[in-house]
Amino acid sequence: MKKRGLVLIALLILFSIFIVYAQTRNSGKLILNDDNSIGRLVSSDNLSVGDIFYLDDGRKARVTSVEDIVSDSDSNFDNLNFFANGVLVHNKLTPKVLATVVGKNTNTGHRSISVVYDMIDSSNVDKVFTNPLSPNFRGTKVVVYKTQNGDYVVAFFTESADTHHVQVGAKLAELDGWNKCVTGAYYERNFEQGGALLHDQWGFELRWDVQDRKIIKVEMGSAITNSQYGRGIQFDKSIMDDVAENLFRNIDQSLLSDQLKDFNWLNNPDLVEQITPRSLIKGNPTLTN
Repeated sequence: MKKRGLVLIALLILFSIFIVYAQTRNSGKLILNDDNSIGRLVSSDNLSVGDIFYLDDGRKARVTSVEDIVSDSDSNFDNLNFFANGVLVHNKLTPKVLATVVGKNTNTGHRSISVVYDMIDSSNVDKVFTNPLSPNFRGTKVVVYKTQNGDYVVAFFTESADTHHVQVGAKLAELDGWNKCVTGAYYERNFEQGGALLHDQWGFELRWDVQDRKIIKVEMGSAITNSQYGRGIQFDKSIMDDVAENLFRNIDQSLLSDQLKDFNWLNNPDLVEQITPRSLIKGNPTLTN
């Protein structure tokens, strides 16, 4: 009985020490939630962009930005509340296969199968960048698709010599419930029948430096883009910003060059134009044929 009492006292002392530590520790990581609202302070040195944590109401949120901060006398960091609510971190996302697409070379008719991933990290970057542009560079293609319920899907594909943006875009739309007559026409670049999808898809090309193992170029450009130009299709700036944000959010930031990672490209007007061309934004001159 005496031993049990001593153990209980020891546990109470340890718990008191933990409470004092949690209440007095004033440095940590500030989480910004998906909607850019300020989240909780986390005492974690390993928290990084891409981690998943749980909000108080049980919803999952991805860490989109991490900033080291130190409190002052006016700050009220409630680390204890953070732990008491059972918030989980370090449950990292991993690339998932969205689909496989049969690509068809429009010049030769040759067909290839392309695996489509929802994101790029170190585990699949060599599978995605397979198109040799030169001895030092490889390329790949990406489609960003706005679903019928307003969510964004980002699709990176492994074979980009025969497989084209519209073919992957057609598959994404088919999976989202679009009529197969529309998606089939879109696959064949018949935009008279499949052109409605041009309002919900954007095509990008990426370049990979083999030696430095960094993505050095991200550019909006594809048959989708050219058709949008040709038809004078434009988008609200907020939509173009959302498209770019979702694209970069689905790339492991450590794989991006310094000028691209952590949204540094927003500080370079040339890169902004390359990634979100003004001619596709409402209020600017179009590039119609």
